[in-house]
Amino acid sequence: MIKLKSITFVVIAAFMFAACGSKETSENEKDTKVEEKEVTEVVTEIETSSVKTPSEVKTTEAFSYLETLKVGTNVFLKYNKKLTVVVNKPVFKLDKSDPFYQEPDEMGMDMQILVKTKITESGDEYAIMFSSGPSDDPTFLIYKADTPKEPIADIYALELYIPGTGFIYSAGHTNNLFNTRKKFKLSGNKITEVKQPFYYVGKESKTLKAVKLYDSESMSNVVAQLPADYSVEVLINKAGTNNFLIKTDFGLTGWVEMENPMYGNETVEGIYYSGD
Repeated sequence: MIKLKSITFVVIAAFMFAACGSKETSENEKDTKVEEKEVTEVVTEIETSSVKTPSEVKTTEAFSYLETLKVGTNVFLKYNKKLTVVVNKPVFKLDKSDPFYQEPDEMGMDMQILVKTKITESGDEYAIMFSSGPSDDPTFLIYKADTPKEPIADIYALELYIPGTGFIYSAGHTNNLFNTRKKFKLSGNKITEVKQPFYYVGKESKTLKAVKLYDSESMSNVVAQLPADYSVEVLINKAGTNNFLIKTDFGLTGWVEMENPMYGNETVEGIYYSGD
């Protein structure tokens, strides 16, 4: 009888031990699942935070598919490789039989012939030339390849883009008040600017003197009065005028007319006439 009780006790003890072990295993499994869930959530959060929204993704640079020919430190031409032959020589180094050959200029204003290219895929060939000008006035000159005497266009710019679509694009702060982006159209044998209502400026800067911002280009109703050394962003320029739309550091917008912004007489830092 005593032996039977002992056996019963051993069986009961073994059962309780197994039950406790099972409970502990179940708790461990539960803890492991919780930990796995937390790790998964952390990883998911990291992965989600690394995904950029459309507004954060940098758009492709304009004309990135074109080839680049550097003319100087900050001057370049971009061209369509399929439509272009690169020359890149001063005109006095051309063969004397070349129609674009010129004797060396005594004033040191020698032109370079950069490329011969088509402005439209099925059109005529044109010679694109460059001159730094008599007093640092960077200029791209465009000639018909078979008519070297007179250019059909001269474009003051530091950057020139010829994609071969019938249009030419330029940019640069030269003989103007700011880095001006322009578009030109080839029609017949004439190149004319495609007019824009405004030129984009997009320059973060500061006022150099007290400035009044107005609600229109009539400059009658004042929106804000800004002191000197106040942070602003110059947004746009009304084409053909000295009128600029400005955003204040706070976020107000208004028009200001730059008063004779030539030769150091600046209202806003960086908006000045570069050239003669």
